[in-house]
Order: sequence, then C-alpha cells, then structure tokens
Amino acid sequence: MLEQPQSPTASHTKQQVFDHYLARLQDEIHSILSCEANYEERVTLLQHELDVFKRQCFTSEKARRDLEEENYHLKVRLEGLETIIKASEQRIICLIDGDGTIFTTDLLAQGQQGGRLAARQLTEAIQDYVGPSCPRSLWVYIFYNRRGLLDTFGKSGTEFRGARDAFDDFVIGFNQSCERFLMVDVGYGKEAADAKIKALLDDHARSLQTHKLFFGGCHDNGYIHNLHSLWTSGHQDKIILLPGYSCMASEISKLPLPALSIPDLFMSEKIVVPTSRETSPARSASSVRQGSPIGPPPGLSKPLSDDFRNSPSPETSRSTPSSSPQLTDAIASLSSSISSVASSTEQRNTMSYRSVLQTSSSSQSPTILHKAVGEYTNSHAKSRLPGKSRRINPNIPLNRHDPPPCTLFYLAANGCKFGTECRYGHDYELVDDDYEILQKNAKKYPCPALNRGDMCVFGEDCCYGHTCPMGTMCRFQKLGQCHFKAASMHRDA
Repeated sequence: MLEQPQSPTASHTKQQVFDHYLARLQDEIHSILSCEANYEERVTLLQHELDVFKRQCFTSEKARRDLEEENYHLKVRLEGLETIIKASEQRIICLIDGDGTIFTTDLLAQGQQGGRLAARQLTEAIQDYVGPSCPRSLWVYIFYNRRGLLDTFGKSGTEFRGARDAFDDFVIGFNQSCERFLMVDVGYGKEAADAKIKALLDDHARSLQTHKLFFGGCHDNGYIHNLHSLWTSGHQDKIILLPGYSCMASEISKLPLPALSIPDLFMSEKIVVPTSRETSPARSASSVRQGSPIGPPPGLSKPLSDDFRNSPSPETSRSTPSSSPQLTDAIASLSSSISSVASSTEQRNTMSYRSVLQTSSSSQSPTILHKAVGEYTNSHAKSRLPGKSRRINPNIPLNRHDPPPCTLFYLAANGCKFGTECRYGHDYELVDDDYEILQKNAKKYPCPALNRGDMCVFGEDCCYGHTCPMGTMCRFQKLGQCHFKAASMHRDA
C-alpha cells in the first residue's frame, strides 16, 4: 500500500519551527560576537591588576625576608650584650646620709680601729642580706657635714666627747678599710649632702651594673620624690632601705620597700642638744645682739603698715653710732626683758641635731636664742590658750593657716607682747622645718630700722631682711614700689 504524501500544512509547520530556533541561535551568536570587545578589555584589566598584586607580593616577601634577617642579627647582638653584662662586674651600692645616719659613739670613740670595725660590720651585714650566690663588689658612699657633727657632739654632753675627739681618726680608718669605701665631708649646707646622694641614687639605681642599692637616708622625707621616681621607672627591686634611727621618716616608712637594720652600727635615736634656760644679765645683752628681733607674722601684704607694730622700740631702732648712750639703754632694756622671760622657768629643753646643724654656719657666732627650738615653745608657753593645741597641716602653706602662726611668739626671744590678744596663732605645735620657714618668711620683710636709714642693733642676726631678695634685679625698685626703701638694700648677696 503506497504512503500518502504529507499534507502541505504539516510540512509548513515544521519549517516554521526550524526557522524560529535558527533565528534565535543567530541572535545569540550575534550578541556574543558584539560583547567580545568588552570581555577582552576586562580580561586585560584583570591581567594588569594581577601583575600589580604579584609585584606587591614579591616586594612584601622581600621585605619580610630582610626583616627576618635583621631580627636574627639583632638577636645575636642582644645575646652578645647580655653575655657581656653578665660577665661584667655587678655592683652593690650603699649610699648613706651621714648627717642623720650616724655611727654609734662607741665606734666613733675608737678612732681608726672603730672605722675599720664599722666598715666590717656594714660589709658583713650587706653580704649576709644579699647572699653568697654571686660575689659582687661593694661600694659605700657616706656624705656628712663634719663641722656640724663636731659642734653637735661638743654640745651634747660628756658621752659624745670621745666621739668628737676621735672622729677624724674614725674617718681615716673607715676610708682605709676598703678602696671602694668613701666617707666625705661636704661642708656646711642643708642640701650639701642631699644633693650628692640624690645624684648618685638616680645614677646607680638606673645602671645595669647595679645589683642592689642600700639607701641610708631614711630619716629625711626630702628623698621621697627620688624614691618615687625610681619606683615608677621599675627599679624598686634594686632598692633596700638602710635605716639608722629606730623610726624612719613618715613618708619613707610608707614605701613598700625592704629594709635592713644593722644592730649597734648606727645611733638608734636622734641626737638632742641640751640648752640651759638660765641666762645671766651679762649674757643677756650679748644674746640680744645675737638673737632675732621681732618679726612680722607670715603672709602680711604690707610689711610697712600697722602690722609692724611689734617692731623694736623707737629708742632701739633709731639709735645711731653717734648716740651710744641711747643705744646702750635700749640694749639694756631689751636684755632685762629677755632675762625675765628666760628665768621664768628652770627646766631644760632640747633641740634636734638637724636644728643645730642648720644654725652652725659660723664658728664665730655663739648659739642664738631665737634658734633654740626648745626655747620657742616653753619660754612663751604662758601666751598659749589653755587646753588648746593644734598641729600644722603639711598640705597648707604655713602662712595660709587660719590664723597663721605668730612670728613674734615663735621666733622673738621675748615673745609676743600681745599674748592671748594677738590675732595670730600661739597654739601650734611646730617642728624644726616650720621654724625654718618662719625665719625665711621674716627675711622677706625689710628691717624697720634699716629701712628708715637708722642702724639695726641686731646686725646680721636680725630676723628681718636687710637686703631685697631680688637684689639688683628687683623690678619693683625701678618702679619705686619695693618695700625695701633704703639705698643699701638692693645689692647682690
């Protein structure tokens, strides 16, 4: 049976479908061909970025290798330096303030033998503390004021006489005991020993060669800032306190530092100098010329105003060399008043070695009444308010207290004549540093007698200022506003 030919309708439909898909395929091919340029451009851009990253990666890799090589060489160098440091001499430093950490009188009285014995005791105590694990050299520095110490020994009774007589021999024995032991006289001056000890303390504590540092200045709060600085810098493990007195200074005792106490090597108590309250009329006149005249309370804004009502009497302040009878009468009058005050009590008082040390600047000047700290408190005790006593606030300047301490009451030999009616304080418990501040403040005010062109009967011992603190550089003097009026008051000291 013969097949029937397809109908024209079916054949036509297949051709349409074929043409349709062929047209779509042609469109896709044309679309791809039209985007070829864009694709080639993008490929080129990506290839460029790849090259940039490759170069950066190569550069970074080279820098890393260079740093690793440098790090290696630095480690080798560091190991070499550490080996040198470990092989180098490790030192033990001992710094002693000889004005407050003083060897016992028994050792001092033995002269050279005592000096060698003191050096041996100090060495053995330090070596026992450090331990024999690694032998290290010991360096000892002692700075002191020879003149001040000898003056204090001479005024402190017979028990110190042997120490005073053999002191120089003791120093020789101590210095000769070891080539690294130095006991040096720095001369008079409150900061003379302090300055050297502070410099050596800072240098040796920060040195890599210092294993331990024994600090023998525990009696003085003035070192607290240096110790705080070393603590902050991370050198606290090197420092060991070496106290002399049984009680350390308040601020230093608060430091969390270890301490080494050596029995029978240093004096355990401060030296006190007895001062007699008995004053003869003959010595009174001399003491008036040596003592401090009446000074203004600290903090006065106008030293030449009514606040100077406690200044020396007109007969005294206006005396001149040509009026010797009036001058003699004035001195006799003041001497009489001082004698009456001095004889009002028979008890003996004491003042600390630090006070004596600061007042021994001249060997030709006898002990001055207004510098005897014990005399300040007791000779004027009748002017205190009964049953009341208060301490100085160390955080507030002395002249900012309410009321400020009365300069006349605490410094003048005959006290404050206003007694309980005085508008300044008579009931403070002052220490030596407070008296020193009072004296310094009084020097900031001009001497009334000298300021008027008269002669000051107290001379160099006047507690008032005889020269302007700023000297020839005073800008107020050029403006005519300086309180120091006399022509001789503006000169360099």
